[in-house]
Amino acid sequence: MDYNIAIVLLGCIIVIISLILVFKNNSKEDEDFESQLIVGLGNQNNNYNPQDSINQEKMIKGINALNQEIVSIKDELSRLRQLPHRVEESIDPNHQWENFEHSLNYNLFMQKNKDIISLYQKGKSKEEIARSLNKSVREVEMVIKMIK
Repeated sequence: MDYNIAIVLLGCIIVIISLILVFKNNSKEDEDFESQLIVGLGNQNNNYNPQDSINQEKMIKGINALNQEIVSIKDELSRLRQLPHRVEESIDPNHQWENFEHSLNYNLFMQKNKDIISLYQKGKSKEEIARSLNKSVREVEMVIKMIK
């Protein structure tokens, strides 16, 4: 006998056996699935739990509340998209920053010279303030004039 024919026959036998095993296992799995489905349906009917229906009602109410919230958010977004962009045009960015820088400079000035200001508010003279803080009289006069 030729070796090629023997190899082909052996391959055909292996394929036929594997097909038989596959079909046999599939039919058992189908039966198992059907039996599990029937058992599951039977258990569901036998073990009716009223708490399940209450939980389902709560979930439905929660879903409805979320749907209403989504609708309100969509309405708000559409309203915001319709607003004109005039606000951005009316604001002069340089003007805002200048005012802010002045207030920062003023606060910085007040912090640096708080000793002079506190002594002046207590009623001490310019010369006494200059001597006690070891500063010039002109510097003390300048700070006092700046806060007035």
